[in-house]
Amino acid sequence: MNEKSVSNKKISVIIPVYNVERYLRRCVDSVIGQTYKNLEIILVDDGSTDSSAAICDNYQIKDNRIQVIHKENGGLSSARNEGMIRATGELITFVDSDDWLDINVYEKCVQVFCDENCDVVDFQPALSDGEKIIKPAQYPDLYQKIKNQEILVDYLYRGQTDVAPFTVWRKVYKKYLFEGVIFPVGKINEDLTTNFKVLSKATTLVHIGFQGYFYFQGRSSISSGGLNHSYVDVISAGDELVQLALTTNNEKIIYLAKLRVERNDFSLLARVALAGVSDDITDGDKLVKNFIARLRKNYFMLIKSPMPMNRKILMTLFCVNFNCTHALIQIAKKLKK
Repeated sequence: MNEKSVSNKKISVIIPVYNVERYLRRCVDSVIGQTYKNLEIILVDDGSTDSSAAICDNYQIKDNRIQVIHKENGGLSSARNEGMIRATGELITFVDSDDWLDINVYEKCVQVFCDENCDVVDFQPALSDGEKIIKPAQYPDLYQKIKNQEILVDYLYRGQTDVAPFTVWRKVYKKYLFEGVIFPVGKINEDLTTNFKVLSKATTLVHIGFQGYFYFQGRSSISSGGLNHSYVDVISAGDELVQLALTTNNEKIIYLAKLRVERNDFSLLARVALAGVSDDITDGDKLVKNFIARLRKNYFMLIKSPMPMNRKILMTLFCVNFNCTHALIQIAKKLKK
């Protein structure tokens, strides 16, 4: 790599931190160990009550590229927004503090920025249980350049097919794209519409097949548990996505955004089938019936969509008899244990 061609591109790496003392060192070590050194590493301690704050402070002493922000707990979006305020790099990216990176990923990305003069580089994640790879990168040989509104078409299409397609942590961005854009505080699915707004400003995005991010599957999370009141955020994020798509006047973008919304019912039913309904939801049976009714209504549109075949089969089973499918999934879980 031509060192002179990339040394002036500082990357601001924003890492929200909340009660992750068990995993934090693995994450931060993977960032400070990057072969590309021109980094600004912003650790945002979001009101941690374990030793995470002290771990952050110790890293700040050891590496002058690290700055630590301590704030009251406000959630992931709040922490990311605070980090963006402090970021001074030409490029910006995000890492979740229980995940970690391949040490070469930022060197690979910066070289692509220099070669292609692009606005965004998207690399590949692998799913891991912390010790071994559960699912490797989907497209290891990928190198694809996409321009203008096709970026949004590609983004929403990959939302039907890829692993973690809507996340901000699998991309490095030119920082200017985030001007006037913030993550919605107190919401889940925060990346879905934020990424749409950011990518709508981009003129060139490059996908690379490099397996650069290890997405840890060992912790329970609000997005992987049973149905709870966060379902409201899932639905509202989908509605906002459609409204944003309509402003593009692009039929493909609008179609794919609506497809994403119609898939919400399947995703929410999958949560119920896997982990049940939270005790604080009093109308769970009614909600499930509504999800099933809407899924049946949109079945033929979804069955023709680019959803993976295994999801189409599960969706079909939900439509035929959700309760029976739910029971079979629970039996399979018990046998697996």
